[in-house]
Amino acid sequence: MLGPVLRRGFGDGSSVFDAVYNTIPERLAKVEGGRKALLLFSDGEDNTSANHMLDVLEAAQQSDIVVFGIHYLETRREGSTNIQGRRVMNRLAKDTGGKFFDGTGDLKNAFATIADQLRTLY
Repeated sequence: MLGPVLRRGFGDGSSVFDAVYNTIPERLAKVEGGRKALLLFSDGEDNTSANHMLDVLEAAQQSDIVVFGIHYLETRREGSTNIQGRRVMNRLAKDTGGKFFDGTGDLKNAFATIADQLRTLY
């Protein structure tokens, strides 16, 4: 089951960790049977969450949820590589058995890879 769409607001902060952390018990942990996956579209930057990345990892691992991260920036900042955001998303994906994709790449291929991985988990 794929989780709900999580949208970041246009305010001053981003609560990526809280969004993922709260989705797990509210939506995904209740699902019985089948593989549970969360597809996260984000820049990976978090500056307002009450939860830490390690809280998210623990909750996802305990609920057997695979995180797939697709990194994107809403507006390309001149010279910005967003290294920290990429690292966060890569870690969430890797440590839950998912995969990280750079949003500047071929999204069609990314979705095909995700579908293949979910089909082969059984």
